[in-house]
Amino acid sequence: MTAPNIPSHSRPTDGRADATLGALVRRQPTVLVFLPNTNELQRFVWSGAFDELAKEHQLHYVLPSADAEKMRAAADVFHAQNTSTLTVSPERFAVWQEVFKTATINYGDLSPSFAIRAGIPMRTGRLKAMTPEERQAYDAEYDAKVEALVDGLEPLPEILDLFKRLDPLFCIVPTSLLDTFCNDVVWACEAESIACVVLQSGWDNISSKGILFRRTPYLGCWGPQSGDHAKKIQRLSRALTKDLGAPHYEFLKRASEADVRVLRTELGIDPEERMLLFGGSFRQFDETSFLQRLEAIIESGRFGSTRVVYRPHPWRAARKHEEDFFEQRWNHIVFDPDMSDRYKRERIEGGYIKRNVPMFDMVYLSQLISAADAVISPMSTLLLEALILEKPTMAVAFGDGKHAHDPSVTSQMTHFGEVLTSNAIVCARDPDRLEKDLKYLLGDVREEKRAAARQKILPFVVTREPGTYAERLATFCHDAVEPAARKLRSMKTSAERGTISHAYGAHRIAAEYCRLSANTRDVPGYWMHGWIPAFHSIHPALIALHKKEGQHSGYDFEAQIREERERTQQWVSREDQAEYLIRHGYQHVKAIGLPIVYLQETDVPRIPGSLLVMPPHSHKNHGPGDPIAEQYAEMIAGLRSRFSEIWVGLNEDDIAKKQWVGAFRHYGIPTFTTTDQSDPNTLVRLRRLLSSFEFVTTNGYGSHIALAAYCGARVSIYGPFAEFPYERMKVTHAVKMFPELLEPAHQLCTEEALRTHYEFLFADPDKAEVHQDWGAREVGEPSRQSPDQLARRCGLQQSP
Repeated sequence: MTAPNIPSHSRPTDGRADATLGALVRRQPTVLVFLPNTNELQRFVWSGAFDELAKEHQLHYVLPSADAEKMRAAADVFHAQNTSTLTVSPERFAVWQEVFKTATINYGDLSPSFAIRAGIPMRTGRLKAMTPEERQAYDAEYDAKVEALVDGLEPLPEILDLFKRLDPLFCIVPTSLLDTFCNDVVWACEAESIACVVLQSGWDNISSKGILFRRTPYLGCWGPQSGDHAKKIQRLSRALTKDLGAPHYEFLKRASEADVRVLRTELGIDPEERMLLFGGSFRQFDETSFLQRLEAIIESGRFGSTRVVYRPHPWRAARKHEEDFFEQRWNHIVFDPDMSDRYKRERIEGGYIKRNVPMFDMVYLSQLISAADAVISPMSTLLLEALILEKPTMAVAFGDGKHAHDPSVTSQMTHFGEVLTSNAIVCARDPDRLEKDLKYLLGDVREEKRAAARQKILPFVVTREPGTYAERLATFCHDAVEPAARKLRSMKTSAERGTISHAYGAHRIAAEYCRLSANTRDVPGYWMHGWIPAFHSIHPALIALHKKEGQHSGYDFEAQIREERERTQQWVSREDQAEYLIRHGYQHVKAIGLPIVYLQETDVPRIPGSLLVMPPHSHKNHGPGDPIAEQYAEMIAGLRSRFSEIWVGLNEDDIAKKQWVGAFRHYGIPTFTTTDQSDPNTLVRLRRLLSSFEFVTTNGYGSHIALAAYCGARVSIYGPFAEFPYERMKVTHAVKMFPELLEPAHQLCTEEALRTHYEFLFADPDKAEVHQDWGAREVGEPSRQSPDQLARRCGLQQSP
């Protein structure tokens, strides 16, 4: 099927329609984004990592209380309505530090970085040699140690309060793993059945920086290398991980020749000079001494006219026994002015960088690397950035004799392994061979081989396609995270609602109508929430509700029905249903109308010419490639000229399962959520929608027909009829209780049955008429109780 040449969204013909319907149809689920520090602000927010997600989600940022004001000032995306603050005590964070310390000792065999941190020998093979049973016991012993460390703790109440207030669909935590938010958010999400996405911030995070307390979150990692580390070291299922890349690397683009010339001039480098960029490391290393060695080599004249630009690491750790760069005399070394202020302030105010974590400009860094002829760094991420920009690159992997974690040690860390052993990089491991390594770096003999090695190693370390990081993240969330998140939320809502009487927040509607307190939870008995036409009264099981928890295989339905027929209240919508059940022995039946009749009338204007398309929900067979979905979408697209705008409203569960969505999007017709069982205000929202659109059409049986008519919309049944699936009918509650009802129950939901009883509903959508009186009768408007009657006769109770 070839997509027609049409815009991606149908647009209203006047601004009034869009302004009125926009807030309704563009209801966006909330996603909480926890930003533990300014590093993640810079790498994710500044890079636009969440831009695509923000198009279809309402992002709410959670900031650390101590840095909140500074972070708000640094990013204009933050405002009072979309941010909250969170405080995690130092004592609680200390627990996660202890958990990580335990992990480094336990799993030092799996990650040399862990062994280095734990100060234990870097052994290999011990865990690999274990049998599956031995490894399982070993892991269980570690898990028991961790549980002992967190004994007495509970998920952080402040996070649970955020969940209750904001009702997120899922949460995102950009993180290095060991920070003030990560493990607490993961734990709280698991406890509350909320999907969680952890996003790897730095190259070494998965293999070096921390450990996940729980192994339930999704992980967006840098690339296959980190994905392997997640499985091997973090014990995450590879099915939960996705190679997304590094968001701040979106800034790494080769600068133009004009920009390079300008920058080199600003740095005082002549056009004929060779420029080397020496980027310092975060970890301790005497870089002044190394630069003095480099200065002497260049001074010899054996490398021609060469100038080195020294750029210290933006967040460099404090150094011991390192002389001040600016107190030395340099002939061939210049200091990167972008780092000058923080370097000088750190010399004067020890700990300035650690306290303030000043940000830096990735665009400038990209230009600086582009201007260099080669890049040198002592085991910094700059090595990877130089490879991305296709620069000859050398890693300094020898020590300085002054610091415990100098490059001779850090070069053994897990994440450097594959890069240092590839031909993509020159690895200088002996200070006495530095000049030879430099000659090798700057020579052209092996450049072709290095370029091939770069192309091979880079995709393994960091994914950079297809599209942008923001697009890859949005796709991952859409395809993997959101379906699982919606399922978790649905299961949680089902477990919490108690009985079918509380579906779609019916108990809340009743409480508000009766002016009862908000904690009213119990509607005793069974309250019907959906439309059941009068011609369905062929068996009591199709009218009376007997659905509740614990009805497992082999359940005695007959005993339950006998008992409930005598003792349990059935709240039906209409008098004809009440009379029918009473004739069949039900002793406690009352017609009170559907929950929607207890909502206040809306004051929204009805938009002339607007069409809401509502295919039937929960069929589970109208996904990609379904001919009915494709034909229906094509027919609806053919009606564009008759309406000011067209939207397709779908049940939340159908969107999660990709029912109908692809077919309509193929024709540029937007879809949105109409109802969501996990949203207690979903009926309020639905009534506003059905009161806002002038026309509503469907191609199958469902409650939306009567509800739309009741709300005054012009309702029609049109297009290829989507019959209720036979297999789905087998698992409906009535059929499970009485299997002999399968055939007659299925026949009641067919196009033939609807045409027999409601032929007036079948029409072209723009020819549909208003049938509000009919709709009111169908949903039980005449049986609506007064507030006092509903509270007294229906016995509404307060929750304990």
